[in-house]
Amino acid sequence: MSTPQERRTRAARLAAHVSWAKTPHRAERTAAARRSGPSSLDWHMARLPEDITDPEQRIKAAQAARKAYYQRLSQAGNAAQAADRAA
Repeated sequence: MSTPQERRTRAARLAAHVSWAKTPHRAERTAAARRSGPSSLDWHMARLPEDITDPEQRIKAAQAARKAYYQRLSQAGNAAQAADRAA
């Protein structure tokens, strides 16, 4: 017999599949999330210090911040894989 949590999980999974099956334009459905996430330059620009006022310097700083974000993400992934191999 399944627990209430397992039943909710299965129901939610089914609902998600039904919802995606009815979505004609998948890219449009996820566009807002992609624009507002860490892959977006605007996301990093919004987190820059206020004292960087020159637009060109803000863009360069945001690009560097985005590269640093992905480098940290890569390092964390590598560390997780190493931990899995060691276990």
